[in-house]
Amino acid sequence: MKTTIDGLRRKLEILYARYDIYLLPALKFLLALSVYLGINRFLGYMRPLDNIFVVLVLALISAVLPLNGVVLLSFLLCTAHCFGLGLEVGAFAAVLFLLMALLYFRFVPGDALALVLTPAAFFLRMPCAVPLALGLIRGPVSAVSAILGTAAWKFLDIVRTNAAAAYEEDANGLAVLSRMGSGLFRDGQTWILMLAAAAAVLTVVFVRKLGAAYGEIIAVAAGCGVYLILVLGGGAFVGMPMPVPVLIAGTAGAGVIVWLMSVFVYSPDYEGSTRLQFEDDEFYYYVKAVPKRDTVRKRTSPGSRRRDPGHTLRSAGPLGADIPEEEPADWEADYTEGLERTLKDL
Repeated sequence: MKTTIDGLRRKLEILYARYDIYLLPALKFLLALSVYLGINRFLGYMRPLDNIFVVLVLALISAVLPLNGVVLLSFLLCTAHCFGLGLEVGAFAAVLFLLMALLYFRFVPGDALALVLTPAAFFLRMPCAVPLALGLIRGPVSAVSAILGTAAWKFLDIVRTNAAAAYEEDANGLAVLSRMGSGLFRDGQTWILMLAAAAAVLTVVFVRKLGAAYGEIIAVAAGCGVYLILVLGGGAFVGMPMPVPVLIAGTAGAGVIVWLMSVFVYSPDYEGSTRLQFEDDEFYYYVKAVPKRDTVRKRTSPGSRRRDPGHTLRSAGPLGADIPEEEPADWEADYTEGLERTLKDL
């Protein structure tokens, strides 16, 4: 199984490296096309924009722009549909998306893919997928992306339900704004979902950085558990009904998808892990070396390895009692020397 996955990952890397100039625009085109079609289907209040030719033109433009261009065009398209529903809704959307854009470009400008995929994850009943992926690939600051994506989804849902229903009841503009504000800022479900998304990101990041064996799998499982506990517990606390079977199934499905993604992102061989201790004139350095599965190991004799002056390789003591005092004859010279040079630079 591992050999098959490693071989497939290696083939994908070679394919992307060879044809990235064509694959990257094509993938961005497909992503933008899916996002814009989803927005039109979900809202669709601005009739001139709810057109396949307009969507194709926007997707072609997005194919030659950075991913942040997809984020900006998505904000503009959503705002235009909100103006198609009503002036008050459009003004509310313009202010909200402007604030979100400022926060996004200030703190997490590299999380464009997560921001545009969060509404899709909610639509597929797997809202936990994006926070788990962010925690696995990005850092703790990506919790901001999870919060922004959740807020964007909730706002679009409020526009389609509360605001549209208010206009059907011939409510005035003030009543429409009141409904939207209450649904976005006073609804306990909105805050619970944002808190759960941020907590899932932070949990995965924390567990992954502990350096435990199979830490990626443990981190994903822990993130799923924290997300479920917060959503179910928060829903019970605020007296809000939750579709428990759907939520559990969606979270489990998200965990499986992110775990499969981690298999292609990470390839550690935990069985080959080794703990080392380096020292110079001022510090001791404790290093845990985890080789990659597809690393070609070069067997060398102890005398053939270069040694930097001022560094000594000794037994790791309590951190690695299984490391003998003498140098192992079959140690890989490539990344061991890299470790020593890096530590010397430090």
